[in-house]
Amino acid sequence: ALFELGRFEETIVVCQKAIDVGREHRADFKQIARAYCRIGSSHERLDRLDDAIAFYQKSLTEHRTPDALEKLKAAERERDRRAKAALHDPE
Repeated sequence: ALFELGRFEETIVVCQKAIDVGREHRADFKQIARAYCRIGSSHERLDRLDDAIAFYQKSLTEHRTPDALEKLKAAERERDRRAKAALHDPE
C-alpha cells in the first residue's frame, strides 16, 4: 500500500523488516523474493538504479521469476543508456 501511495522510503524500511521477520520464521523464499523485488522497484522509482539492480539480483537469488528478471534487464538497460548519454554530454 505504501508503494502505491508513492512513499518509497517507507516501503523500503517495511520490506527490510518483513525480510528480517521472514528469515526468523523461515518464510518461503518466494515471499522473501517479492520483498526484495519491491525494494528494487522502490529504488528504481527513487532514481537509484544501482541499488535497484542490486535488489533485483537478490530477488532472483531467492526465487527466479520472469517479472524480476525483466525488471532487472530494464534497469540495466536504463543504466547503460544513461552512461552512454553521459559520454556524449558536452559538459
